[in-house]
Amino acid sequence: MTLNIVKLPNFLQAQTLMFMSREGIVKSHNHEGRRWIDLVEGALDIKPSFGRIAIETMGLLSEADVHAA
Repeated sequence: MTLNIVKLPNFLQAQTLMFMSREGIVKSHNHEGRRWIDLVEGALDIKPSFGRIAIETMGLLSEADVHAA
């Protein structure tokens, strides 16, 4: 029998993070292989005059790419 131990994610849901010199909030986690992938929503900049057409500030990031704010 093989025992697989899954480490808990480093960050909590709704925790503020820094990535690529931006600030964001963890929306959810997903365990893939031996690492955690976080869905992070970046803080929205000033709304452009033409409006927003999509969620341009949300992305999947490995925990190695982010750090706590």
